Amino acid sequence: MADAIYQLIYCSRNIVYAQHSESLKAYRDIFEMSRINNVPLRITGCLLFDSTFFVQILEGGRQETYSTFKRVERDQRHSHITLIYFAQQDRRLFPHWAMAGSLRTTQQDEIYARYGVADLPDPTNVTPQAIQGLASEILSRPYHEAQNIGSSSDRRQPRRVPGAGPAEPEMRPSSSRLHQGR
Repeated sequence: MADAIYQLIYCSRNIVYAQHSESLKAYRDIFEMSRINNVPLRITGCLLFDSTFFVQILEGGRQETYSTFKRVERDQRHSHITLIYFAQQDRRLFPHWAMAGSLRTTQQDEIYARYGVADLPDPTNVTPQAIQGLASEILSRPYHEAQNIGSSSDRRQPRRVPGAGPAEPEMRPSSSRLHQGR
């Protein structure tokens, strides 16, 4: 029998108020550390960032997922951390990503509005289903439309989590856009 999968969703405020490049570097650092830490724990998920708020979906075993969230609570780059959802799921939404990520762009405003988060996310007014739908839709867009944050070595393929799901097909970034993976 397969291990039970839990999904945890939280929202937090970014407290790295700096020049855009410094804020982006902090985001990339969080993203890269998430990917490194998540692989051995078999945690998958997605991190959305709009320069003010983080909204993250974590998926994995109950203890591993909750422990990861507790580590985020101790991270000095976050404040006003709100647990939105924590429950057992039938399947992972992001089985191929140790951590997928997307910086919000103006091209995504319509998608955010469709899920009721046109403005800054208010964790008291956002449903888990809205966040799941938003993240799924943003990451289902062709790879060249998503601004995945991270190192240039991550531009072709997501970081695989062994045992989390089937292999992901190779992704080919557009040459006309900067691609970053988190």
